[in-house]
Order: sequence, then structure tokens, then C-alpha cells
Amino acid sequence: MLISFTLNQKIRRFLVTYLLLLLPIIAIGATIYYAEVKTNKISLETQVTENLQGQFKLILTEFKHIISDLLFLSEHNEIQDLLNTNNENAKQNLATEYLNLVTHKKIYDQIRFLDKTGLEIVRANFNKDKSFIVPEEKLQNKGGRYYFKDSLTLKRGEIFISPFDLNMERGQIEQPLKPMLRFGTPIFDQHGNKRGVTLLNYLGKNLLNQMRQLAIKNFSDIMLLNKNGFWLLSSNRDDEWGFMSEQGKDKTFGNRFPDEWQTINNQKSGQLSTANGLFTFTTIYPLANKYKEKIHIVGEINDSKILEFYWKLVSYIPPTALTTNSTQILANMTLPFIGLMVLMLFIALILTYIGIRHAEAKAFLQHNEEQLRLLIEGVVDYAIIMINAQGKIVSWNSGAERISYYTADEIIGKHLSIFHTTENIKNGKVEQILTEAVKQGKTEDEGYRIRKNGSKYWARVTITALHKPDGTLRGFTHVTRDITERRNAEENTRQNEMMFRTIYESSSDAIMLLDENGFFDCNSITLTMFGCDTKEQFISHHPSEFSPPNQPNGEDSKTLADKYIQATIKKGSCSFEWLHCRLDGTNFYAEILLNSLKLHDWPVLQAVVRDITERKQAEEKIKLANEQIHKLNEQLLSENQRMSAKLEITRQLQQMMLPKEQELCNIKYLDVAGFMEPAETVGGDYYDVLQYGEHVLFAIGDVTGHGLESGVLAIMVQTAVRTILSHNETTDLAKFLNTLNDVIYSNVQRMNSDKNLTFMLLDYEPTNFPIHSKSEDIKGILCLSGQHETIIVVRTNGDIEDIDTIDLGFPIGLEADVSEWITQTSISLKVGDVVALYTDGITEAENCAKEFYGLERLSNVIQKNRHLNAESIRYAVIYDVLQFIDGQKVYDDITLLILKQK
Repeated sequence: MLISFTLNQKIRRFLVTYLLLLLPIIAIGATIYYAEVKTNKISLETQVTENLQGQFKLILTEFKHIISDLLFLSEHNEIQDLLNTNNENAKQNLATEYLNLVTHKKIYDQIRFLDKTGLEIVRANFNKDKSFIVPEEKLQNKGGRYYFKDSLTLKRGEIFISPFDLNMERGQIEQPLKPMLRFGTPIFDQHGNKRGVTLLNYLGKNLLNQMRQLAIKNFSDIMLLNKNGFWLLSSNRDDEWGFMSEQGKDKTFGNRFPDEWQTINNQKSGQLSTANGLFTFTTIYPLANKYKEKIHIVGEINDSKILEFYWKLVSYIPPTALTTNSTQILANMTLPFIGLMVLMLFIALILTYIGIRHAEAKAFLQHNEEQLRLLIEGVVDYAIIMINAQGKIVSWNSGAERISYYTADEIIGKHLSIFHTTENIKNGKVEQILTEAVKQGKTEDEGYRIRKNGSKYWARVTITALHKPDGTLRGFTHVTRDITERRNAEENTRQNEMMFRTIYESSSDAIMLLDENGFFDCNSITLTMFGCDTKEQFISHHPSEFSPPNQPNGEDSKTLADKYIQATIKKGSCSFEWLHCRLDGTNFYAEILLNSLKLHDWPVLQAVVRDITERKQAEEKIKLANEQIHKLNEQLLSENQRMSAKLEITRQLQQMMLPKEQELCNIKYLDVAGFMEPAETVGGDYYDVLQYGEHVLFAIGDVTGHGLESGVLAIMVQTAVRTILSHNETTDLAKFLNTLNDVIYSNVQRMNSDKNLTFMLLDYEPTNFPIHSKSEDIKGILCLSGQHETIIVVRTNGDIEDIDTIDLGFPIGLEADVSEWITQTSISLKVGDVVALYTDGITEAENCAKEFYGLERLSNVIQKNRHLNAESIRYAVIYDVLQFIDGQKVYDDITLLILKQK
């Protein structure tokens, strides 16, 4: 009989199955969609922020270059020559310089120099890709213009910057539009008198075009706003420069996005997402930090409100673009989701079909349970017979016929003893089995039985006594199974166990078996390992007797062993290290593997023990070695910290010993500026300026190597020089150097050091002393002695003289007596002459291409800036060195001393 489902039942089962499969897919899909949207938004926000930073750096870099050009034009030689000579040749040179700049730069509409009255002295124009010098007859007076007036009021080095607007011609906006920024700075002659103004008209379209190109490259929409929210740059050019006309006064970012503008204008930078889109913004203070304190901006800020001159740089992504991203993600997921739905449809159909078939089969099985029971009665593997109370057979099945070879007709009515051996019959075993079944209700027996042909088979017999309702014996059920094959298998198992025993005994590890009562078996290696003579001796001891009271970690051995045993029973196996104890009391380390087993349903533990004493000894040696290494590392760390502290103290002492600015300002006849910056590892550079009487003594030296010894030697030399000078009213340079060498050489030997230094003394004396030249042009004599770097002398007219000092002395502290190598020479100084003293930390400074700064570059920088004061020359040199190395590590002290004859 088959049971089938109706069509409605099948459809209902299918829909439930399909829904259960689809719900997780929908949940996972929604999770993936929202995660993808979030990830896409974060990626977009990060990309927009990076693009904005690129625009920010572009603007600041452009301003830096413009200001650099302006400062260069205000101090270069051509304009100084014009101020000094006021001849046509100098004016033409200046005009040519301006023309070259506008021609090559192509970013300036005009470069001009105006005198104090506002009259244009020199002007170069750049218009429609053509550059020209404006003829003198077309030069104009701009004395009434705000940019001239404001620029003229500034001090040296201060800069005027106009608002960013459109150029006007005759009161009208010039067409095509010409965005303009004006930069101005006053001009001073060599005597410090203000002589006029240099002005740059910067073509703002260059900056705006660069920003547009960068925005196109980065696929972004960039807006540049002034402080009032007017567009200076927009993707819609109709929005730009609204403040320049009456009809554009309402074209502001604030009017279009009022809520967003309030946030953007009140914060320096940030990112906000509103219903109007994604806005990423930052504030640009267009002036580089180092110029802030020297800049005036007309109409925008004054000195006390520098931060009010700013622009807002805004990146804008409209909501349609954001929605497009979400829609695209949804579109990308739709096809896979539909595929999964279709796949789930087929899976639901298959599962429904299987479920229906299973339910039908189950119903079928239940319906046929009774018939199946009847079938079991006729199974051929068992002999199922009925016996009466006298032991005679009354029923017979096909299984009994298969096992015993008797047919029903042959066996019914025969006594049960027909199946037993003669021995069982003589011993009365048949009657005994039946009697026991009556007493206990059921009995079981195993043994040989006899077939019809006289052959034997091993049988397992179950006899159950059957009683009538009144309790009288009715008969017995006799179930016999032929288990000859199973018995043979058991014999094979026994033989396998013997084979296992052989392997068990030949193992190199100790193997033992134990149960809740203790050990009950072990192999021969166990006896050797634990110092036992026989297996009985080993088994007679409790497991705890083979362990010390406590393990090396301090835990009680018995408690810890119980813990491991419980872990083994729970997990099936457990491995650990253990300290064992032999019968003679000696301990040894072992590696233990515990396994939980069952022997014929008997739970036991197998312990495999491996002696690892030698390995532990090796590990202990390694541990001791590691401890020693750790101590050495700690010692090295402490030593490094101590050395760093000493170097820092030495560095501070070097700085403390340098001449103070006030000392240099007090020198009457010379303009002196010094600079000394120690390297990270302290080099040992040293310079000093000592005034005695009308004389000034200059000392400069460079100790070999780096580190504490070099710094200490530099301090030692400075102290010795001041001590020797304090005991001599007049200076004999050769004698001075020889005395200094005696002191330093003695101390170096005492320190057991190999350090020495190049060292030079320069004695300056003004020419108001009669012993020197009678030339009125010579204002001072500089006597020098000692071996050091080449001395650079730059004359007022620009001539450069290099004085090699290799033959003027010998390294200090290298030999006991250096008197035979010491000579001296002198330099005559006129007004404006510049002398430069330095150490090789400058000339050997390296850039990223491993090129040296060099003597030639140093000389050229001093030559270009010779008209400036000593402090400005020193600044120009150090700035140029830092620009040259471009962030590379400084490996040596940098020392520079500039002397300029007043």
C-alpha cells in the first residue's frame, strides 16, 4: 500500500522550503550591499580628501615661487647698480632682467620698478604670449594707486599682496577675463635708504588652469572661494567672479548652500554629507609660514589679523553621483542574486521531492511493519524452533533447515539432544540447560552442535521458557545462530594481539597500561627505565611512587596527574612533560603521551614514556646562554643610554661656549655673524671671537672624528685659547699656536686618544695703528696662522680670493712640537670686504645624489650676497646648504663665521 501527497500539499511544502532557503540569501545580500555602499563611501571620501590635499599643495607651492621671485628681484645686483649709478646702462640691464623673467616664466603680466614718487622707472610686459620692455615715453606715474602706496609704507623684506580679482582697463573688466594678483615690496639701497617699489602682476589664470587640470586628472569637482563665499574657481564658469559686477553680487556659495557654508566658513577643514551632496573642504592661508610676520594685504588683513586673509578650497560631489554609485552596486548584485534565486528554486524542488519521497517511504514502512515482523521470523541466519515441555521439537523454520540440514518432516518430534555431541549427552548438559531456562526464564549457551551430516559448528543458543497463564510450563523457544565465522575472527584477533605484544615489547619507549586500580601491564623498556627487575615488581607499585612529591613548577604530582588523566579521558589523548622518579630515588625528565582506550569495553589508559633527560640538559644550556645574551643586551642598552646622555651634555656645552650675539655686536670695526650646528653624533667643530684692546682674535677648529672625545677636545681647545690669551696682552700667533699645541698634545696623550684638530687663529687690527699701510682705503689688517680650510675673501667689487692654509701650520695635538711648520700671512681689508671661515661640514655636505656642496658654490653664494650685512650673508649660506642637501642627514658639525669690514 502506497501513501501519496495531494498537489496542494506538495506546493505548500515546496513554498515553505523555498522561503527557508531564500531568507538567508536575502539577509546576506542586504548585508553585502550595505557593506559595499559603506566601503565605497569611505573610499570616495578618502579619494576626495587626497585630491583636495593635492590642490592645497599646488596653491602654496605657486605662492612660494612668486614670493621667492619678488624677494630675489628686490635684492639682486642689477637694481643695486641702478640705485648706485642711475645710468642708462644699469636701467637697461634691469629691464633686460625683467624681460627675461616674464619671457621664461610666462606667469607675470607686468614686472616694474617705481621710484619713491610712483613713477615707473622700468617695466616689462607680457601680453598674448609676447613680452616687451615698455619704452620710457609710455611709462606712467602710479603714485596714486593703492598698491603703490601700501607697498611703499612697508619695511625691508615685507610684502604687499592685493586681493584676487579681475584686471580692469579704463574702468571696465578686461576681456577676455584676466584674473590678477599684485605683489609688491620696497627697495632699499646699500645705505638702507628706501628708493622705490618692485611690483609683480601675477596672471591668476596660471594657478586656476593648473587647478582645473589637476581636478580633471583626479576626476573631481573643485571650487575656490574667497572669504565672502564668492567663486574664484568653479566647474560652472558663470558662477566665477560674481563680486566684480552688480548682477553677480548674489552668486555666492552661501546663497546656494546656506547651511553647508555656515559649517565650512566656521571650520578650517572637514567633510560633511548633506542632502545637497558630499562637501570636503579646507582653508588656505596662501602665504607660507615664514613670511607671515612680514606681509601686508590690502583690503583683506593687517598685521594683527593675518589669519583673516584666506580662501576656502571645496571639493563637491552632488547627490546624483552618490546615488549613482549605490545604484551601480545594486545593479552589480542583481544578476548574481537572481542566479542564486534560480539556484535556490532548483534546490527547493529537489529537497521537496526528496522530502515527499521520504515521508511516503516512512508511511510505507509503518504500514508494512507487521508484515516485516513475519518476514523476520523466516530469516535464514537463525534457527528458530519451538520445543515442548519434554524437550521435543514441535516447529521448524527455514533458517533451522539451512543451519542443521534437517527438513521439517525429518526433525519435528525429535528430542533436542539430536543436536548435541555425545559428550554433552553423557554429562546431562541438555537437561541442565532446560532446567536452568525454567528456573531463570532464559539461558544462553555456546558450544559445538552437530548437523545432520555429522559435521560440527560453533553455535550460540538462547533458550526461553514459555508458561501458560496458570504458570505451568508450556515449552521453550530455541534460537540458534551459527557463529563459527565470528569465532574464527576472534582467533585471528588473538593472533593479532600477540603480534601487537611483540611490537609492544620491542618499542624503544616505555609503554604501560593502567586502569583505575593502577598498572596492569608494561613492556620491558619500562622496567629498565624505572629500575625494576620484573614486571610484577613494577605493577606492584602505585603510579604515584614513580614521581617526586612535587613537579618542577611546584604543583603536587598526584593532583597534577589526576588533572592530566581527566583531560585524556575527555579528549582521547594528552601529551605533557613530567619529572619521574626511579626506584633508586634518581629523577629523570620524560615526555608523556596518554591515550584513552577500551579493551573489550574495559576503559584503560595507555602511557608512552620517553626519557628526555639529555634534551632537557641541552635546553637548560640554551636557556643559560639566552639569559647571558639578555644580560649583555641590557648592558649594551644601558651603555647606549649613558653614551647618548654624555653626547647631549657635550652638545649643550658646545652651544654654551659659542660667542653670544651681544659679543659680536660690540665689535667696533667689523660686522660679524656666526653659526654652529652640532651633528647628531657631535663632531667637535669650534669657533670663538675674543676682543682685546683694539684687536679681535678669531679662532676656528675642527676635531677629527665624531662622538664624545671629539666634543670634549673642542671644549678643551676653547678653554686653552681663552686661558693663553688672558695671559698675553699682545699676540704672537706662532708662539700662541705652539703653546696651544703643547697643552692639547699633553692632554691627548693623557687621554690615550688619537684625536687631533685643524686649527687657525686670525688676529684683526684696525689701520688706525701706524705700523700698517698708509693707504686710506685699507681699514684693517687680518693676520692669520694655522692649518684649516681654505679662507674665502670676497672683495667689494665681487673678486674672490681663496687663501690656502695648508702651509700655515700643522694639526694641533698630532705632534709634540709643531713650531717648524707654523708660519703666518696677512689680509688687507677695505670697506665691504667679506671674509668667510668655515668647517668641512659645509663643503662636504651631501645631497641625495651623493654630490658635495663644495667650495665653489659656497664662494658664489657669498659673492651674490656680499652687499648684505654679515647676518644676512650667514643666513643666505646656511639656507642654500639646507636647500642643497634637501632633508639628507647631516653627518658633521656645520660651522660658519662671516666677517665684513665696516
